[in-house]
Amino acid sequence: MVKSCQGWSERFGVAAGAMRGAISCGVASLLAFSGNQVLAQVTSDGTLNTQVEVNGNTYNITNGTRVGGTNVFHSFGSFSVPVGGSVNFTDVASFTNIFGRVTGGTPSDIQGTIRSVGSANLFLINPSGIIFGPNARLDIGGSFVGTTANAIRFPGGGEFSMTSPVTPGDTLLAVNPSALFFNQTPAGAIVNQSIAPNSTDSTLKDGLRVPDGQNLFLVGGDVRLENGGTVRALGGRIELGGLAGTGEVKIEELTTGSNPQLNFPNVGLTFPDGVTRANVSLTNGAIVDVVALGGGDIAINAQNIDVSGDSFVCAGLGTTASSCDTPSTSFGSSNPKAGNIVIDASGAVNIRQSRIENNVNPGATGNSDNIFDVIASGNFSKLFGSILISTGSLSILDGASVSTSTFGNGNAGLVFVDASDSVTVSGYRGEQRSRIASAVVNGAVGDAGGILIRTGSLSLTDYSLLNSSTAGIGNAGAVVVEADGAVSLVNDSIIFNNVEAGGKGASGLIDITAESLSLLNGSQLQTLARDVEIGSAGSVKINVRDTVTISGLGNPAFGNQGEALPSAIFSSIGSGVTGNAGNIQISTRVLSLSDGGKIDTSLGGFGTAGSIFIKATDSISLANEAQIRTVIEQGATQSAGSSNPFAGGVVDALLGKGGDITGTILMSTGTLSLTDGSRLETSTQGNGNAGAVVVAARDEVSLKGGVISSAVGEQATGNAGAILMEVGSLSIASTSTNAAGLTTETDGQGDAGLIYVVADKDISIRGEENGNEVGISTEVAQGSASIGGAILLGARSLFLRDGAKVSVDNQGSGVAGDILISTREDIILRDQSSIRALSASGQGGNIFLASGDFLVLVNRSQVSTQVGAGDGGDVTVDTRYIITAPFNDNNISAFAQSGAGGAIDITANRLYDIRERVDVLVSNDIDATARSGVDGTVTSNVLNADPTQGLSNLPANPIDPTTLIAETCAPRGGIAERQKNQFIVTGRGGLPPDPNAAFPGEAVVNDLAIPEEGEPNTTDEPNSTNPDSPNLVATTSPPEADIVEAQGWVYAKNGDIIFTAQAPTKASAPVTPNNPMLKPASTCNAF
Repeated sequence: MVKSCQGWSERFGVAAGAMRGAISCGVASLLAFSGNQVLAQVTSDGTLNTQVEVNGNTYNITNGTRVGGTNVFHSFGSFSVPVGGSVNFTDVASFTNIFGRVTGGTPSDIQGTIRSVGSANLFLINPSGIIFGPNARLDIGGSFVGTTANAIRFPGGGEFSMTSPVTPGDTLLAVNPSALFFNQTPAGAIVNQSIAPNSTDSTLKDGLRVPDGQNLFLVGGDVRLENGGTVRALGGRIELGGLAGTGEVKIEELTTGSNPQLNFPNVGLTFPDGVTRANVSLTNGAIVDVVALGGGDIAINAQNIDVSGDSFVCAGLGTTASSCDTPSTSFGSSNPKAGNIVIDASGAVNIRQSRIENNVNPGATGNSDNIFDVIASGNFSKLFGSILISTGSLSILDGASVSTSTFGNGNAGLVFVDASDSVTVSGYRGEQRSRIASAVVNGAVGDAGGILIRTGSLSLTDYSLLNSSTAGIGNAGAVVVEADGAVSLVNDSIIFNNVEAGGKGASGLIDITAESLSLLNGSQLQTLARDVEIGSAGSVKINVRDTVTISGLGNPAFGNQGEALPSAIFSSIGSGVTGNAGNIQISTRVLSLSDGGKIDTSLGGFGTAGSIFIKATDSISLANEAQIRTVIEQGATQSAGSSNPFAGGVVDALLGKGGDITGTILMSTGTLSLTDGSRLETSTQGNGNAGAVVVAARDEVSLKGGVISSAVGEQATGNAGAILMEVGSLSIASTSTNAAGLTTETDGQGDAGLIYVVADKDISIRGEENGNEVGISTEVAQGSASIGGAILLGARSLFLRDGAKVSVDNQGSGVAGDILISTREDIILRDQSSIRALSASGQGGNIFLASGDFLVLVNRSQVSTQVGAGDGGDVTVDTRYIITAPFNDNNISAFAQSGAGGAIDITANRLYDIRERVDVLVSNDIDATARSGVDGTVTSNVLNADPTQGLSNLPANPIDPTTLIAETCAPRGGIAERQKNQFIVTGRGGLPPDPNAAFPGEAVVNDLAIPEEGEPNTTDEPNSTNPDSPNLVATTSPPEADIVEAQGWVYAKNGDIIFTAQAPTKASAPVTPNNPMLKPASTCNAF
């Protein structure tokens, strides 16, 4: 059993005690009773000393059974009050508690006033049900408990049931009660329709209202507030709930609470575990209100809770502008704190076109502590101003809201949702979007409390919001979501904690942990600081086990000045704002951006641009104009940097361990794909350096109509960042509408960045005939004095085709960058592809090419350095072979317009169809001339070895391989025997072209002769030059033997086959066959 407003420390990760239960449906038969359908009368049942005096519509209740001078007990046969009537408990001024039971079996229908003198608490018990009509009113001095329980229990075993006797000397009943006991299934329902007007302001309604600071408990069966039915306990405590099975609801004193002024101890109800609960509903303008200058708690315990039809549940500080139209009150303390709203539903909570709020209202002061300091302390009993919801599922629909915000002077509380199944926020009504909010509104002073959600899944659809922003003087709160399954935002739904116009503070953190995350059709995560002087953007942290999807544009009607919003994650500083942008960190298996989806950190004022860190174990894909970018906007100035949270390994190797980083994009993944106009970019349009782009991809990086870039804008001052990549392979290709490539460029005052790519496999770049730029390049615009960036490529092979290029280009007065390319195998350029280092007037860039095998140039492909007013750059080539297609105008050049030509240094085994000469059309040339300056030099270190030496001519006639094997001899013996046979050919030659041909001359074996009588003298010694060789070497040869052709063979004792010119017989040589399948003298035909 868990108290309705205790045990929340367990909700924040200490333990997992759950506020759970179950419930059945309420008493349907009670719907038949309303107004005068129940006989309006009050009668005693005669079991106790209760006296009822009737005077018209007034019923005066006296006597009763009095126990211990503390409690007075009454027993009624019926208890109903007519319209305009009243029931008065008149002689109880000195008592603490009044208990009245109704035993007649009919519901109580209260259409008038229940009144008591003094400050006693009133308990009304009727298991058959209780109805409070539109004119029902409470005029009592203490707290009120209306219940359909069957008995009230007391400590020590005392009980006040429907039948139990009560005697004045029964000390067990002389204390405060400890529980409400239910043993009737189903229990009676409680219905409240009271809209009784306020006694001093008839435009307001009190409904059922207890004195400020007191408690009001309605415990059924089902509890229904309908048709504007209102309950108020300003600064006190309201509890609604019920059981639908046998069980006990404990009444326990609270060790902490917002209200220290109760004459009855500060108590709350504890509902049992494992007992079915009843339902609670608030419909058609119902109100539950505890708003005051201090204190005020609400607890609702049920199976299903429904709040709909412009109904309101209100707690907080200050009555002005309360959604519940709270009457004015002076109740509060010198250092007030708002109480909490605790909602515990074992089934579902549904909120539709209604509000649940715990706000610091305009003009109010309080909640001086920071809610996250309380959470950090671990003492959750000190929570204040918060809304805590525990349920199976939570739905907030059609403009409904759950809010802890500050409109006055004080900190907002926390919204905490623990929904084991799902949380759904969806829809809007008019300009009111469905939302969960903990915000600081314009003009308020204080911090937002934040939003924490733990759930199976979270769905925000159709323009819904989670908002923990600030537009006042104070910080935004954090939004933390922990979901076992999916988190989905669809159709312009937003999670944001911004610093908005009028605010001064810091944006908060957005932290999402889930199985998957989807941002679709204009949905966004935002941590922004905009339209303010000072404010910092918070960070976004996403930890998703499966897939993050960001895709599509929203509805222009909900966009920015009629412009559709992209689906996006933002952490940005707006124009003119002083503050730092936050970082965006994503850890997932797959990250997919498409159809304008965006991840963006930007700086528009003075501070630092945030960085983007992405770990996707499988893949990252950007399609159809998706973007991941960091940018320093025009007019912005960047200050110091921020740390790298993913340091280590390849990140350190590429980016370096030292120093801070700003505006950097860092990715670690399996594959990276950019298609159809998608971009991965860092840039500066203001004053500051653009960040680096760092990609570590163990498999492929593919850019098909996609670009990775780092740029300096035309009005900017700062350097472009580097592009650093360590990949499995890299492929780049344009499309009919989109360029593709890697580029660092500067149009302003700053240097172009380095491009560094290392690929385990190949780098392949393919252009198109439509003229779209394709390749890897660094560029400096005309009029700049900046230095061009270098390009360093390492791969197995590099392929450029169809106009693809690798280039450094400085059209200003600075030095062009260098190109260094190293491949283990080949560098191949074809179809007008090029490797170029260009410079308008500065020193030309150099090109260094090193390949393990070939440098191939086909169809007007070029390796060149070109310079206008400066000296030409050098070209250095180190490869095995340079091969050019004949008459293709493929060139290697180092050209200077007015300066000295560059040096060309070539080291190769051989050059094919290219040589040193002045570049002319058609021919393949190596040229280091200068048009008006001193020509450069060409140095060729060429071996010119004939690569065909040592090769044999192929036979003139093609040979059918099946004819190379003679089939005249069929092998005998079993498999095991055949596997023992070997035929070893050694030396040069050894076999004729086919079995029917004679041995070629060089293959004739010399010194064959008729063997002497006896065993041949041979050895099995290995080749002396190679001890592991199986080649046999004859140690003796009869020098005097004639040269004859072998006619047969014999077996030696060790199993070796010996070719002989004349096969010995048993009579001529004592040779014993080792293979029993062979005769002593064997010929081919013996097989």
